Amino acid sequence: MTQALDTVFVWLFAAFAFSATSGIPAGFTSSFSILAFFSALPIVLIKQGNQRHPLFLLLGLVLFCWLLASVFWSEGQVRSAISSVLEYRIFFMVPIFTIALLGIKGSDEYVLKGLLAGGCFALIISYAVTWGGVSLEGVARSLGGRIFHGFSMATLLALVMSAVVGGREIETNGHVARYFLAVAIVVNVYFIETGRTAYLLCGAVIALYILFFLHGQARYVGIVSCIIATSCVLLFGVDVVENISMSYSNLTQYFENDLWFTSIGLRLEYFNVTNLITTPQQLVFGFGVGGVDGVLTDAFSQNIIRFQTDNVHNEYLQLLLAGGLIALILYTILMADFFVKARQLYHVNRQLSFLFASIGLVVIISSLTSTTLKDFGHKHLLIAIFTYLALRFMRLDLSQGRV
Repeated sequence: MTQALDTVFVWLFAAFAFSATSGIPAGFTSSFSILAFFSALPIVLIKQGNQRHPLFLLLGLVLFCWLLASVFWSEGQVRSAISSVLEYRIFFMVPIFTIALLGIKGSDEYVLKGLLAGGCFALIISYAVTWGGVSLEGVARSLGGRIFHGFSMATLLALVMSAVVGGREIETNGHVARYFLAVAIVVNVYFIETGRTAYLLCGAVIALYILFFLHGQARYVGIVSCIIATSCVLLFGVDVVENISMSYSNLTQYFENDLWFTSIGLRLEYFNVTNLITTPQQLVFGFGVGGVDGVLTDAFSQNIIRFQTDNVHNEYLQLLLAGGLIALILYTILMADFFVKARQLYHVNRQLSFLFASIGLVVIISSLTSTTLKDFGHKHLLIAIFTYLALRFMRLDLSQGRV
């Protein structure tokens, strides 16, 4: 009975990992996440243990509890505030999934295959609809849209490049296939989709690999190759050059001419809402997770921000408003732990070290332009990849002693 339950759960979570990275309709992702979560609960109850959990999992639970407590000083209806708290369900779902998967042999391989398959599916569809003449209703250049697709491709690139790092360590074959897939991802991001944040995300993953995971002559070859590739992108990537020019124009127009109704201008405009933080209590504790919408409405009605919204497109600002400096500091330390783990693992398991560092970079940069923890697509992908990282770390920790 227990084995059957394990099998069902692993397959459900692998399906969830696939849907979370692929950008397929949200209903599928939600269904798989709910089914996987409720199938994980009995496994966790049956297989309770005394495992040492990574700090970022514990900090996530603390942050969730803090946001839950903020319901008490949130203005508005309690039901609405509770609903807002559940937007951050990533912090209790990841530990549940990790504990359930930990006791199932080979579960990390199923999760990895689900993540890779979903990302490759999104990549293939993007090429097919753009260059292959395939027509899909509602799909322009990618299934998930330019922002989510860029985030998904950066995550896929991190997984692929971590496999390159691992392959170099144990001198296995398959380098050509891995590099080919990495190039296909980069070409897709810079020549097909138009998400500007994705340029930064993929660039950060590549720079991390070259600067910290290549050594000696290989590093110089990597730097030269990167310079040549960047030159090709600037020469032949028409959309890239236009997007960079547009971003620069948006910035200068906002600060010089107060032209705010642009993608970048709006994101900068939303920071004006901090003018409503007028007391030390509001700065430290925030307005409560259920009070953010009301604060944004007040800011609009008082002409502090000139566009009404319920999404400030910046996770750091969102957390500051919801839970104050305490929430912001907890999130900062949580993400910093990814780099602590990367450093601890650097001489133990470089593949996992690279994955921690690269995913950390992807999330930190994405949080500057999106509410990554609240956003539906980003959140589910983070649940899947965070679970995989925690699972791999705990497996290594158990097999080799404390890292």
